[in-house]
Amino acid sequence: MDAINPLLLPGETVPRGSAPPTASGSNAATATATEGLMVDTPPAVGALGKRKWLGQHVVIVPPAAATPPALAAPPAPAKRAKWSGNKAPTPAEKKAAPKKAAKKPAAAKMASLTALTATMAKAPPVSAAAHNDLLRPAKKLWDEMFTSGCSPNLQTYNILITKFAEIGETGEVQQLFDHMLQKGVAPDGATYTSVITMLCQENKYEQAEEIFNKSVVQDPKLASSVLTVLILALCKQGNLKAALSVMFSVPSNIESSNSHVILLKFLTDAEEIEMALEHIKWIKRCCSSTFQDIMNELMASLSTSASLQPVTKLVRYLHSQGLVDEVHPWMKLIDNAYA
Repeated sequence: MDAINPLLLPGETVPRGSAPPTASGSNAATATATEGLMVDTPPAVGALGKRKWLGQHVVIVPPAAATPPALAAPPAPAKRAKWSGNKAPTPAEKKAAPKKAAKKPAAAKMASLTALTATMAKAPPVSAAAHNDLLRPAKKLWDEMFTSGCSPNLQTYNILITKFAEIGETGEVQQLFDHMLQKGVAPDGATYTSVITMLCQENKYEQAEEIFNKSVVQDPKLASSVLTVLILALCKQGNLKAALSVMFSVPSNIESSNSHVILLKFLTDAEEIEMALEHIKWIKRCCSSTFQDIMNELMASLSTSASLQPVTKLVRYLHSQGLVDEVHPWMKLIDNAYA
């Protein structure tokens, strides 16, 4: 809308009505009337804001919002001061731990054990201390293989058992023997010989007989040779009564002629003639099919006896029982010796 511009009245130099505002926001008349007047400085408004003069109008301006401080990382914890005395080594000063050797696979362990036992088998008899030095690495390998479930072959078992038996390691021998049975490795004559001989030397006769019974279950033919080993070991230890007890309990399917001859020979050399005669009677009664063969072998073995007196007593008894005839070489030898 156009501005109203009324006519000038007498004494007016400008028309009445709205006048253009000045740069300060008030019109010229107001500016002229207030020109030269002093205006007190407005009081501080504190937290309510600042006053801004717009002509004669006072506008309270709210304070600008405080800028939030930037998030800062939490301060690092202060390092504790260490006591100067007995200063602990820093990580950099610590010696690096030696690296553990990589574990050998089961096949490599088996090859190492086989090579080691082959060396042991070729080694000549040495002192117990040297044996221990030789067996120590083998025992370590054996323990590792035992825990890992690996099983050596028969040859390795036999070498280990033989070497441990030579130094009287009864526990190790028994453990090896039991372990090979658990793993399905059948012992042979060499295995039984080492185990039984060692047990008899330590006077563990009941355990030795138990080992023999395992051979009876395994194979009657093998048990026949194992029986010979057992009787020989018992007789060498002087335990003739234990040997007689074993012979009385041998199953009928086990061939025992050689064992009877060995026992009778030891009884004769020990001058246990009465025990020998009783055993001869038992053989004639219970082993009639092999009795004559046993007597023939016995007479041949008596030639190695150290003393002629016990042999003479035995032969004369056999002659009285009709078991030795007049033309037998032993009868001629006795007649000539006592002529």
